[in-house]
Amino acid sequence: MFIYDTLENIGIETLHETFLNAFSDYQVKMDLPLFKFQHMLQRRGYVPKVSIGAFNNETLVGFVLNGVRNWDGKLTAYDTGTGIIEAYRKQGITSNMLLNVR
Repeated sequence: MFIYDTLENIGIETLHETFLNAFSDYQVKMDLPLFKFQHMLQRRGYVPKVSIGAFNNETLVGFVLNGVRNWDGKLTAYDTGTGIIEAYRKQGITSNMLLNVR
């Protein structure tokens, strides 16, 4: 059973490790050191309080990284990156994360 919660209490190192694992099987190799990952999150407007993770026995196995900006005068959340570790795909985790975003 998976638990879905915000990422506000998840350390950047854990998020970085899960990010790399989620994209490790992609054809283009992800070479993203921690400092570049932090810069990417900052550039994309990542907000941990409105981002969500999927946890299996307290291990982060998937994420939806969200940002918040004004769009046409309205505060709007947007997806800056979504990933699921390969072994956990095709289990409805992404759909459940999106249903649990607050």
